Amino acid sequence: MWKAGSFMADTCPKRLPSADRRQQILTMAAALFRERGFEAVSMADVAEALAIARPTVYSYFPSTGAILETLIDTGLARLWLRLSPLVESRRHVRDQHSIQAIFTVLVEEREVIQLLNSGDGPVFQHHRMALGKRIAALIEPYRPEHRPYTLTIQTLLLESMAYWTITNGPEDIRPVAETIAAFIHYG
Repeated sequence: MWKAGSFMADTCPKRLPSADRRQQILTMAAALFRERGFEAVSMADVAEALAIARPTVYSYFPSTGAILETLIDTGLARLWLRLSPLVESRRHVRDQHSIQAIFTVLVEEREVIQLLNSGDGPVFQHHRMALGKRIAALIEPYRPEHRPYTLTIQTLLLESMAYWTITNGPEDIRPVAETIAAFIHYG
């Protein structure tokens, strides 16, 4: 039996609360950036993927760059929150297990690592460089030698292998983590 108003309730999407719509836009944009690359995604693409009007997306963010900055800032904050206990523990324990733990966190935070590698513009370079400096500060005490170029190479290896593991690597990351940790620890 048909009731007044039932057709509308069943076929029209409900209006989302502002915070939920904003998060929906961020989630979809992140997926599109990772899949296509940042430069290949427009505000119209985000709106189309969500089946909403483009002005709706613009009411939350002025550009894809603003979406990207929000995603990277949020992702890096989450990453550093997870890495901060490792920073504290490094004062007491300086072994390969700490490096393995750092690598594991990088792989587990796959979304931000993939996002940082979804483009090549100045924003990406800036954030990747900042990430590299912070990772270098984390692994520096675990290295037997303290030559700056060696630290740079080891940091790049850690970041690159985390990205490789996320995109192509094995499900069991322990052997990769152990190999990288041994290389960094022993040189």
